[in-house]
Formats: sequence, C-alpha cells, structure tokens
Amino acid sequence: MVNNRILINSAPRSATTWLQFILYHHKITSLNINNIKYGPDIYSSAFIIRSHVPVTLLAKFDDITQTTILRDPLDLIPSIVTKTAGGLRDSVVSGIPQPIERDYANLESLIIDKFIVYKNYAHGIEKNIKNLKPFTFDQVTLNIEYVVKHLLGLEADNKNIDNLKKSAKKTIKVYDKGDLGLNNALPVDKKPDVYYKVKDMLLNNTKFDEIQKIYEDSKSLILDEQSIW
Repeated sequence: MVNNRILINSAPRSATTWLQFILYHHKITSLNINNIKYGPDIYSSAFIIRSHVPVTLLAKFDDITQTTILRDPLDLIPSIVTKTAGGLRDSVVSGIPQPIERDYANLESLIIDKFIVYKNYAHGIEKNIKNLKPFTFDQVTLNIEYVVKHLLGLEADNKNIDNLKKSAKKTIKVYDKGDLGLNNALPVDKKPDVYYKVKDMLLNNTKFDEIQKIYEDSKSLILDEQSIW
C-alpha cells in the first residue's frame, strides 16, 4: 500500500534533500492515490515531509510512510560537524531556524554531541523497524531506483532518474574558503580542510569503535527487513 504522504526522517547530511528531490519529481504527475491527483503545481511539502527528529522514528502512522536513511558515521559526522562549524546560515530543521555557530566552536564537543544523536537514530531503527521503510545511504545515492520502487510502489524509469541526477548536479556548489554552510543535493568531491580534520579526530576517538558497531548492527537490521519486502 502506498500512503498519501512520505516522512523522510534522518540525520542531516544523509541524502534527505536528494531523496526528497527524486520522490517529488519522479512520476508525480502519474500518481493517482486514493483519488487524489498529484499535478506538477503541487508543493513538495504537501507530499513529502522532511524532518530530523530521532524520537519520531518510534512513531507509527496510519497514513504516512516513514522512511529513514542510515549513513556510515565516519562520513556522516564529519559532514555534519563541518557544516555546523562553518555556520548553518538560514537552515531550518523541523520548522526551527538553526543558529549560526562561530569559528570558535569546539570540534571535539561537536563530535561527542553527534555520537549521542547518532545513537538516538539507531535506537529508533532498532525499536520500530517494522513501522519504517529504512534504507542505507548507499542505496539512496547509488540505487535510487530500488528506493523509489519501495516508497512509491512504482518501477523507476532509469532514463527519468538519470535526467533528475543531471538536474540536481547543476545546482551543486564547490566548497570555497569561508563558505562551509552549503546544502548540496548530491555529495561533492572537494571538501573543506576541517572535514578531514574531523574525520581524523573521529578515528582517534575512544568511542568510535562503539559508534561504528552501532552502524553495522543497524545496517544489518535494515538489510534483513528489506529481504522480506
């Protein structure tokens, strides 16, 4: 069954913008769900809700399909900390404007904060996976056809998705000095120096092995759940 609404509830920097972009633009005009015709002029927020609230992963909805995306913390945490350290600009999370962090933000403290948040997302997956449509970051970025099929109940049009990828790439910006708060729909090859600094700090943190095991366990749960879809 395909519900009228999709809730993408994942950590920032886990391809949520990309997934929203694809779902909204892919075959929206051909969808006819419960006699509701989705036309090209509908706002994406009326069809797709994008949020970053770990506790909501524990919820069960009758008319919303809640999906989440699990990304390797070795890539996710440096990406989040980089954006935070560079200033979140006018980003809005769940309707709440996020404050700009100054250059003196403590990277070690930010990393520890993200450890806690990561655990909260993993906890939601573990406890409520039967009420979720979870995916891995690699699936969303490398096999979007699979994701579209299971969220929209449609066979994805490979040519259409390829064109959407090209469209998304046109808006990609490259990180430049002093401009770390970018929000690209797709990953970029060039990252600011602080990204690699945070990655090294992460690998040397005594809690990293714990958070990496949580990731591997959560990934196994997701793949096991997908095997019975």
